[in-house]
Amino acid sequence: MMGAWPAGSSHAESDPAARQRRRRPRCKPVFTRKKAEAAPPATDDLLQQQIAELQAAAAQNADHIKELAAQLQSTVAALKRAVVMCVVAMAISVVSLFDRARLPCR
Repeated sequence: MMGAWPAGSSHAESDPAARQRRRRPRCKPVFTRKKAEAAPPATDDLLQQQIAELQAAAAQNADHIKELAAQLQSTVAALKRAVVMCVVAMAISVVSLFDRARLPCR
């Protein structure tokens, strides 16, 4: 299919996900990296440090997940209350419409 993409561009350039990947800034690693010049005996210490960092990150993630779960639970409860109030309001509206329809016109 000729002419499907603008001249000088490829499918990857028009793909929004590909553009997003290119825009991401290069960040500093969060966890400790192994240095190329590190001596072999230091690798055990490095591994222990990396394990400790991963465990701390996992614990922090677990705390955040618990907070989010509590927020979600309260949001769902509020939505349930709102639905009940809407149903009650609709029932009252329907009843008032039928009561008006029965009233004689003056």
